[in-house]
This record gives sequence, structure tokens and C-alpha cells, in this order.
Amino acid sequence: MGFTELLSKFAIVARLAYWASTFIPPCGWLRKYKNSLSLIHERRSAAVVVSTMPSSVRIAISSLCNYRCLFCEIHKDEVLYPKRAATFLNLSDIVAWSSFLGDASAISFFGGSAEPLMNKAFPEIIKYLKRRFNSRLMINTNGRLLREQIADSMVDCGFDEVLLSYHAGTTEGYKKLMTGDVDAVDANIADLTRKRRDAKSNKPFLRFNFALHKANADEALVVVRKAKSLGVDEILINRYHGGRNLLSHDLVAFDLDIANGNRALDRIYAEAAVVGTALNPQRPAYWETSPSADKWSDADFDSDQVCSYPWTDLHFDPCLDSPRTFFVGQCNRIQLFRLNIDELPLDNKKNVRLLWNHPVLQYLRKTVNTASCNSLCRYCKNRCRESVRNIDESTYSRLRDDAIRRFFVEFRAHATYEEIPGLRVLEDNPDSDERYMRASAEKLIAVSGPSRNG
Repeated sequence: MGFTELLSKFAIVARLAYWASTFIPPCGWLRKYKNSLSLIHERRSAAVVVSTMPSSVRIAISSLCNYRCLFCEIHKDEVLYPKRAATFLNLSDIVAWSSFLGDASAISFFGGSAEPLMNKAFPEIIKYLKRRFNSRLMINTNGRLLREQIADSMVDCGFDEVLLSYHAGTTEGYKKLMTGDVDAVDANIADLTRKRRDAKSNKPFLRFNFALHKANADEALVVVRKAKSLGVDEILINRYHGGRNLLSHDLVAFDLDIANGNRALDRIYAEAAVVGTALNPQRPAYWETSPSADKWSDADFDSDQVCSYPWTDLHFDPCLDSPRTFFVGQCNRIQLFRLNIDELPLDNKKNVRLLWNHPVLQYLRKTVNTASCNSLCRYCKNRCRESVRNIDESTYSRLRDDAIRRFFVEFRAHATYEEIPGLRVLEDNPDSDERYMRASAEKLIAVSGPSRNG
């Protein structure tokens, strides 16, 4: 639970926070503090139309990637978008977006199947945001392009966190699973941690992201030892979540083999204790029961689960069929809009509010935490969702796409809105499994030719 969510539980604190925010001028470094304090009150009161801006913004500053990791949905993207559009946000774009980025406490660089460090403007972007707003900055990267100039800029400006996708530790295992050169990545990490030591700084905080599954379980202990020797601060130990990728047919998730999965976790934590590598979580998050897709019920969702994303988060993921166009949402479950940033420039508060207080977001705020809630949030809060994803990709995709489609039907039945040039409300999942399967079939026909039956 984050600080904002914790404070939001206390009504009197929320009112005091709102009162205190009125005395803070909305300028420079203070903007994010004023916004955060006001947000506590608006989140607590479940405001539908808000005066605040998002406190957490995630931006894909690049639409391309230099890896083809087996576990990534980039392979699905390449079927859906064979002519992948190149979008790289430049410093001018980020300066223009200061209209709302200055209010954000945290800004993250990632989104979609893309590598943010492919954007050559990254060093000047982070220097600007740190100097102008002192924002908390984070990046999710594979680290292959984390070379000297970028490492220098991170240490010099006090960049906060690097989450490094690191799912295998041996040369062969890394090359097979992540399709890259682990020795080059290790050299980049060693250079970054050396620069950090020389500067007598603890920033950026460096964290490995390791998602455990059957195909990399034998790599885990090497990763633990490497994290220690390279000066990595922590390993984030995740349980692998499936998707339409090159591992989907191999059923590599441990969800149907929880005994071996839990033994693999025990080995990881035992090795970390020996070598002194910090892990997150500090204790193993064991698999508890073997799931079954047959157990899915729309009514089996956690109605007590409270979600704050409609008040706090804004995500920009690249549209891969058109440059300078983004899918915009607030969580990883749904894309709400298609935004062309040249047709609707976000360089002023008026245009940002057209997006941030759009009727579809008002509907989401109104229904996200109610007893019945909307179809999308009911799907997200379903107790079987994560496990079904790992054992039956087709069922998971159908349930997800159906929930998204029903959400938009429900929204349009309850609200009216005017079309805004450059901002289009979606009707379904733009990367739906139905579209993927149709594109896969068309690709197969194009390669092999039509069958005799036509």
C-alpha cells in the first residue's frame, strides 16, 4: 500500500491534506506536493470530476526494441503490426508535457514491447525533469544500451531507479531466453555501479526483475550470485505470467507444478541468504493451490479490493501502426483512448483536462470500487485471473477481451460525450486475441499460399 493510499483511509487526514494544499503555490518543485495533497482528498471523496493531475505517469518514449525475448509479447505485436511505426519522444515533447508532468510525483519510462533507451534523447530528458521538477524517475530496461553517457547522466542528475529485465544469468541461457549478450549487459551494470560508488551516491537504485518459470529455474542461482558481484541492490522475484509469446505453447509457468515451483523459490532464497543478495519480497511468495480455468466465475471477484488508479495513474503506450500516436490508459488491463499528440497537443492544462476528466474516466471513477463495479474491474479483481492466464491463454484472452468490450458498451449506455479531434475512445481491445489469430492466419496463408479449398 502506497503512502497516498494509506492516508486516504483517514478522512480527517484527507481534509487536512486538502486544506494544507491550498497554501502551496503551484510552481516548480512544489507542484507535485500540492497535487499529491489535493489528490488525497479527491481520492478519499471518490471525486468523479477532479481538479488534480495524475501523480504517476508512465511514458513509452520509444516504440522500438533491440531484443526479441521469448517471453515478451513483441512476437504478437509483430504479427499484428508487421510495419512497426517508429516513435521517439524528444525533449521538446517532454517540455510541452510539463503542463501535467510537473504535477506528477513519479514518472516511469517504459510501455508496450519497447526499449526506452533506444531513444537517444533520454539523457537530456531526465536531466530536464530532475532539474525542473525533481520528479522521481524510473526506467524498465534490458540494459544493453545502458552505456557510459547514459550511466553518467543517471548518476549526475540523481536518477532514482533502474529496473533491469534480467531473466537468465549464463551466456547461453540469456542468449536463448532474452536473445542478447549478457556479458555486455554485465559490463554496463558494473560501469553504472562503479560510477555510483565514485560519486558517493546511492542513486540510481538498481533492481533486477526476475520472473521465475520452468525455462529459467536453472538460471536463478546464477542471477542471485551475479546481482551480488555486480553491486545490484535487489532482485524482484516474480512468478511468471503468460501471454502470446514464444513460450506460450511450452506451459513454462509453475502454476500446474507448484511443488517444483515452490522448491525453486526455496533454492533462490537459500542462495540469496548465503551470498547476501537482497530479495523482494523478503520471503517467498509460494504457489498455494493448483488452479483450474473451469473454476472461473464472473461473480467470484474481491469486492473489498480498492483501486486508486483512476485518480492517480496515466499510461502512454505506443500505437505501432502510426507514429506519434499513443494508446492511453490507467492500468495494464485496458487501453481507453487512441491519442495523436500532434492533433491534440498536451501542452496546456485545458487539453490535458479534456483527457483526464473525459466522461470515460469519470465513468471509471464512478464504478471502479462499487459493490457491483463495471465489467472490466470485476474481471481484474477476479480471484482466478492471474492463474488462468498461466494455464489457459485462450480462455484468459477471451475473458479479458470480453470484459473490455462490455466495459465500453456499459460506458456508452450510461454516458454521452462529444468527439475530440485527436482523441478517440476505443470500443474494444486493439490488440485482441481475435485480431491476433486472424492476423496469424493471414500471415500463414501469405507464406504458404492458399489451400486447395480456397
